Amino acid sequence: MMVVGQGILALLCLLLGVMPTTMIRALSGVTMSLTGEGLATATSHGWLWLTPIAPEVASYSPPLIMIGILGALGAWAAVYFLLRRRRISKPTIRREPWDCGFGSLQSNMQYTASAFAMPFKEVFRPLFRIHEEVRRQVNEQLPTQMQKLRYQIHIDDIMWPFFYQPFKGMITWSSRRVARIQTGRLRHYLAYSFVTLLLLLWLVS
Repeated sequence: MMVVGQGILALLCLLLGVMPTTMIRALSGVTMSLTGEGLATATSHGWLWLTPIAPEVASYSPPLIMIGILGALGAWAAVYFLLRRRRISKPTIRREPWDCGFGSLQSNMQYTASAFAMPFKEVFRPLFRIHEEVRRQVNEQLPTQMQKLRYQIHIDDIMWPFFYQPFKGMITWSSRRVARIQTGRLRHYLAYSFVTLLLLLWLVS
């Protein structure tokens, strides 16, 4: 029943959006009794056209807009099912992609995060201290064959020690001083509350 209630509200929202003039006419009597002015100008052109301000400023037809939306959805559905029927009648042949003769794909062939970040690293290199280290281990029998490759990068922000580090140290120092009041003893907390209450009474009085 909870779903039914939500469905009724959704249906009412749809009806009010498609046929707003009917609700405006129903509410016109209420606004007339409360403010002395009705909403007749909004429905002066009949149930089909809604005129919020004036006909020469703005007016539109919600039913016609709804019909246009349904027509567009119907055309899309017709094209979709037509193309789907052709696709079913002529199934697509799937084959394994050509791998350039390198054999099966492996994890060491994929792009890493370093490859994607390389353009940003090159553009913003003047703003950072970048330390790169590459260690290669080749086969002793065949020097052209790489056995192990290790790449390590460490990036330091140049602005950090000048703009952020002082504030970080000051906040850390202040936090440690404030943390001293957290003694874990109930009588201390009661004393804090009592002193705070006295200060508040003094300020109010």
